[in-house]
Amino acid sequence: MSIFNEETLENAVIELFAAEGYPHVHGETIHKEMADVIYP
Repeated sequence: MSIFNEETLENAVIELFAAEGYPHVHGETIHKEMADVIYP
């Protein structure tokens, strides 16, 4: 019996998006300015 945890879920979703043609990009590698981030 395999364990389905948060990491397994994240990897499954990444694979589904990749199958639809969406590339996976790690959030820390996305360039953004603090002014671009909106906080309520």
